Amino acid sequence: MKRRDALSILPLGLPLGAMFATAKTAIAQSAPSSLAINVRDYGAIGDGINDDTASIYNALAALSSLPGGRGAIVFPAGIYRITQSINLTPNITSGNITIAGTGRFSSRIKADGDFPAFFVAQGGCEIRDLYIVQYSTGNNSAAISVSNTTGIRLDNLGLETSKNGIICRGGSGVFISNIFSFVFSGTLILLEGAQSNNCVDIFIDTVIASAIGNSSTGIVIKDWAHGLYISKIELLGFIYGMSIHGSPSGYPGNIFCDRVISDSCLNNGYQIEIGNTMRFSQCWGSSATNRGFNIIGGSNIWLDGCTAINNGLEGVYVNTSGGVHIRNSQIARNSQVQYGALHGIYVEQSVSGVTVEGCRLGASEAGEPGLEKQGYGAFFASGSNNYIVIGNDTRGNIIGGIFSGGSNSVVANNL
Repeated sequence: MKRRDALSILPLGLPLGAMFATAKTAIAQSAPSSLAINVRDYGAIGDGINDDTASIYNALAALSSLPGGRGAIVFPAGIYRITQSINLTPNITSGNITIAGTGRFSSRIKADGDFPAFFVAQGGCEIRDLYIVQYSTGNNSAAISVSNTTGIRLDNLGLETSKNGIICRGGSGVFISNIFSFVFSGTLILLEGAQSNNCVDIFIDTVIASAIGNSSTGIVIKDWAHGLYISKIELLGFIYGMSIHGSPSGYPGNIFCDRVISDSCLNNGYQIEIGNTMRFSQCWGSSATNRGFNIIGGSNIWLDGCTAINNGLEGVYVNTSGGVHIRNSQIARNSQVQYGALHGIYVEQSVSGVTVEGCRLGASEAGEPGLEKQGYGAFFASGSNNYIVIGNDTRGNIIGGIFSGGSNSVVANNL
């Protein structure tokens, strides 16, 4: 069975599709005028060899000098080499402009140096229909870096980076959609806030990304990043597909993920270390070297309709007492490292407040004979407490269905 075949479309508690549609409509209504300036009219060559940085800035200056200063800078098909960031902050440009190519694979920006290809701070803009190449491995390297912004749209972009793809440090109303990427190291998308500059109301929709090498993370969420809506994402071959962490004083929260695929990760599909109120709906964490979902911190975490199969260790590991709820999910064929040694769900000792309800914990005996390797469908270690395990199908495991080693629990109506 292919992983996409296992992802059925279920009703969501949060209407993400409606949110994205409303957001895109709002952007369209506030879009700049139709005025367009061609960078080639200001000296850009687009051969990938000549330095086009000055020509691009000349085009930006020409646009800013016009009444209203709003419109689009257009990059015809070609490769535009730049040797410093294209700074789109209001003190450089008029702000609220569009940077547009003629297609994600025809108009290319080639950054030559340790800097973000595009940098935006304290202003709104749109960047679309471009392919951005950045091969520097320096700490400042990125395809796009935004900071303290409101009203940014990044759409229909190809990213090929050896460090970072998109960095968002602070701001609100950032819309990232239709991204195709190869990442050689670093992070594909980093969302990071600060107490004085939260990273809030960020929408990420439709991303396909592959890691090339063994030192990349797909999406990193940390430190005062909250109000995040992440939908229709495919992350292949990263160390972590998604990592949520940060400082205790500024932990992230209110994170809603729908149909996120994290597959073949070199460590864990989802690494959750801290945070409050996180819902993963129809998400896929499978074929990881270690765990599909590694939950070692955080509170009020929901896995609803998720899939964790073929992982080296456990499908879902829980070592936090903040409330973890697993419903209507398939967790099977884990413990790939050793037949029967590990389990579908493992709840660590002293952990409380876990609910497992209506899940398929184990491979189907009739449909998938000989494929199951996990020992128990769910294993609650000695000292765990206050857990509920109801209405699960646990057939087909090597040792048994549910191991209930804790106390103050309800384990009932499991097959």
